[in-house]
Amino acid sequence: MLRDVKNTAEKGLLAPFPSVYEGRLQRVLARLFPGKIFRVYRDKTPLFHEQIPLWRPFLDERAPFAPHIDDECAAVFSPVLPFPLSPEVLVIDKNAAGDFPASDMISPVILTGTVRALGDMLANPERGAFQFQKIRAALGEGASAGAQWRRQGIYLYKCENCPDYAAVFRRFLENGFLLPPTVDEPLILPGELSAGEEEKLAALLSAR
Repeated sequence: MLRDVKNTAEKGLLAPFPSVYEGRLQRVLARLFPGKIFRVYRDKTPLFHEQIPLWRPFLDERAPFAPHIDDECAAVFSPVLPFPLSPEVLVIDKNAAGDFPASDMISPVILTGTVRALGDMLANPERGAFQFQKIRAALGEGASAGAQWRRQGIYLYKCENCPDYAAVFRRFLENGFLLPPTVDEPLILPGELSAGEEEKLAALLSAR
């Protein structure tokens, strides 16, 4: 990814000019969401951010790219893309397309990183496979009650109301794990953990 971004930047394509990467992004998105159309914007417009559900990859290791969203009948949703500089992408049913403005022009450098990240994700769906047995035991998966965290694919959600999330955040941070800033956002399990890291994270997840 760094190589591709560097090669594009060396061409001087930092400003938002038309480029071949617009079509490449459309094609890779079409592989993820067949039969949909797309809008691409420079940033998260507040109107979109408040009203449109998010889609996350690897919610289910059996179907890592199934469009699991809060409302599966939603005509519009926004995928969380695996590149920190990615533009805001909307996935839209054809009948709803007229409700949204045309796409913005995006810097080819940003589009290059986004396309590469999506391509790598599609080429390696096994990254969504859950493989940490100590963490599975700590989560109490299959138990009817008592679990502090709920797992969905590679994401962990706090099961109960957490009035002192700041204390939970601090405890994890002191042990080398960074939680999301708010309790309603999921913790993303890393792709790799050493045996010691897994044991430490399992202990934190099982603590009450």
